[in-house]
Amino acid sequence: NPMDSIVMPSPHKPRSRRLSKEELELLLKYAQSNRNIYIASIIKFAIETGMRRSEILKLKWENIDNGIASLYETKNGEDRYIPLTRHAQRILDKLSKVSDYVFPVTVDCLKSAWNRIKTKSGVKDLRFHDLRHESVSRFFEMGLSIPEVALISGHKDVRQLFRYTHLKPQNLRDKFSKIFI
Repeated sequence: NPMDSIVMPSPHKPRSRRLSKEELELLLKYAQSNRNIYIASIIKFAIETGMRRSEILKLKWENIDNGIASLYETKNGEDRYIPLTRHAQRILDKLSKVSDYVFPVTVDCLKSAWNRIKTKSGVKDLRFHDLRHESVSRFFEMGLSIPEVALISGHKDVRQLFRYTHLKPQNLRDKFSKIFI
């Protein structure tokens, strides 16, 4: 049988990487010393919004209105409207509007800066996309419902949304301690 020699690749294991507080502090420390003044803000904004790298870099000032970031032509083909947290709004308030784009940075520039920051900080096994996983997990830990998080993240399928959700057991333990006496 000609099919006998074909080996099916094993399904990849979904990532469950969460960012520790210490790792975030290290990343931001090196990002703030980066030549590009936008890198630290991009990292913080990614965690606050759950936006993809491409969505962050395509975001224009005209698409932010009344605490909502409007995303067009997203990965799944549908427009998305992301309510901005106070922290995300403060990040934007600190930026100067020197371009139509909120973060006037190229994809290559961000990739290079990200890799340099990871190397300098010593943070291992972290991808920029893991910040999206971190954000979605934080939204659930904040108490947002499945439909609310799906609205922000753009996930249409709950199973896919749950692949992005990696709750920390210690956070649940802390919740339990407040509920049960």
